[in-house]
Amino acid sequence: MVSFKFPRTLIWTHKGAGKGRGGNKGSVWYDALGIKHTTNPESFGKMGTGGRRAKPWFNNVIESASGVDELATIVAEESGDAIVNNLLIK
Repeated sequence: MVSFKFPRTLIWTHKGAGKGRGGNKGSVWYDALGIKHTTNPESFGKMGTGGRRAKPWFNNVIESASGVDELATIVAEESGDAIVNNLLIK
């Protein structure tokens, strides 16, 4: 399995979201103290507007990295083998 982990705030930068600039459906999250938060309904649909323009960065980084195509092939082959092996009755 391959995964990437980075702070939630980097997605906001990529999409142009932030305080008062939410997406169309909003989200729910918990802070460090375990307190539940939700998107303010007044900010729905404002992502990428005003002073919060989208600054795409992630796709460019992945596309410019060398070896990504080879990595994708390896992951696809290994995942395919794992799926088939788990389907077989042993």
